[in-house]
Amino acid sequence: MTYPEALAYISRIGRFGMKLGTERTRAILDRIGRPDRGLTGALIAGTNGKGSTGACLASILQAAGHVVGFMPKPHLVSYTERIQIDGIPITERDFAQTLEDLKPTLDVIAAEMGPATEFEMLTAMALAYLAPRVDRLVCEVGLGGRLDATNALDLGVAVITNVDLDHQKYLGDT
Repeated sequence: MTYPEALAYISRIGRFGMKLGTERTRAILDRIGRPDRGLTGALIAGTNGKGSTGACLASILQAAGHVVGFMPKPHLVSYTERIQIDGIPITERDFAQTLEDLKPTLDVIAAEMGPATEFEMLTAMALAYLAPRVDRLVCEVGLGGRLDATNALDLGVAVITNVDLDHQKYLGDT
């Protein structure tokens, strides 16, 4: 699979939009051996400041001698920005290979539970790629709050920046 083919696959399969819940992500991670289980780090949630907070935390951890995976959202130019080690994005080749390796699992999960969303695929890809290469992980939560795909991870620390009412439609009013 090439990088353009990987992007086409994500667009085609993940086009089903937001499906809140952690069940599919947990099922995918279970099938690939729960690569997140050996990782510690932080999930960062909030309306504003997640990227800055995540980048600062990743930088601090790196300065302390850790090899740090970072999963920022959204990407600015390329999907590869969403999977980083010590500030360096995954290569297009590794991105495509990681998705190709994950595809059989995604196909099984699609048959059992419905197709994964783009965000669920990217979360699983990031974990599959980063877990064997890093000792700390900093992950930005998406829009889903407690039902966000990233909440399938237990990294030990949760960071919450300010929360505003603009996501009330998805998260409720409390």
